[in-house]
Amino acid sequence: MAEIKYKIDGVDFTDVIKMDGGLKWKKFDLESDQAGRTLDTMMRRARIGKKRQLTHTCKPKIPDARLRQLCAALDHEFVQITYPDPQLGPTTKTFYGTEIEAAVMLVQKGQLFWNGVTYVLTER
Repeated sequence: MAEIKYKIDGVDFTDVIKMDGGLKWKKFDLESDQAGRTLDTMMRRARIGKKRQLTHTCKPKIPDARLRQLCAALDHEFVQITYPDPQLGPTTKTFYGTEIEAAVMLVQKGQLFWNGVTYVLTER
């Protein structure tokens, strides 16, 4: 069985990603301003690149200290992400992101846990 690895700048964060649908992969084309439909409804393509986008959903009940580590890792302008790519296999690419979202889940025995942690990264 293949082992799934998810790293941010070489640091393993596989433990925080929900394993059943927690990593959504999307590939999209970038089009020039010359792309679009003509008056006769024919589509004109002018692809200038292909990019990937990763949507992340983390496991519930992430300890506060671990979420702080994740936030610190994502706080850079660009990050190197190692992830399973359905087209390329295990790969590392440069991504950027602007938002991370989380909700306080509970305090248990004096320790804070977080739930609903999500973030989206787009390939540079």
